[in-house]
Amino acid sequence: MDQEDTLYASDEVPLEIGKEKFVPADPKAHWVPDDMVTACSVCHEPFSVTRRKHHCRHCGRVVCAQCSEHRVVVPGVKAKVRVCDACEPLYSDFRNSALGEQLDAREQINESLKSALKEKYEEVEEFKTFLLAMTEGMAPVNQEGSAPGSAFSPQSDPDRVNFRELMSFVDLNQREMRKGYEKLKRDFDAEHSERVEKERNARLLAQRCLRAESECQKLRNVENERQEAREEADKQKTIIENLKDRINRWGCI
Repeated sequence: MDQEDTLYASDEVPLEIGKEKFVPADPKAHWVPDDMVTACSVCHEPFSVTRRKHHCRHCGRVVCAQCSEHRVVVPGVKAKVRVCDACEPLYSDFRNSALGEQLDAREQINESLKSALKEKYEEVEEFKTFLLAMTEGMAPVNQEGSAPGSAFSPQSDPDRVNFRELMSFVDLNQREMRKGYEKLKRDFDAEHSERVEKERNARLLAQRCLRAESECQKLRNVENERQEAREEADKQKTIIENLKDRINRWGCI
């Protein structure tokens, strides 16, 4: 007997091969005792001092070392264990199937990544076309720290445009446009404030003019009343003088 008995655990663990399940046999259920076997169960050669007995950890049969050179990982076992030549193809099929499934899964992942990459590339190209359309009419902007001849210009060949340089160009132009907009806004706000101040002063002046006109009208009314009073006084004076003359004439008679 070899020392692999301590590695074996009797729990059966199903292994999937495609859509079928491969369940490793439990050799403990049909373990062949050493003393009942005198020849290898595979090659049928008799055991001897040089041809020692071993157990297949899949089928439980007693086999020689030459017919059980394969070691595989069996679920429920702590390490790779010995299986005979007759049982090894079962695990080989499982490994090939598992590798095939892994390969198919990786191919699907690769295809998904390629599709996603293609989609992102198309999005970048579409955005690049949009940015190129935006650059029409934009003036070149001096980029500090850029290498001579490396900066983008609206006259660049669209097929040879560097995306980073294009983004930098658009970004710089947007900054310049923002600065221009802010300056125009400041100028407009200043002009608006000045216009508001002028309108306020004009309203105040109009109010003063109205008050002055009102005072002038009052003065004219007072002057008219004084003139009427003066005329009335002159008229009364004339009447009084006439009466005095008549009285004097009556006194002489």
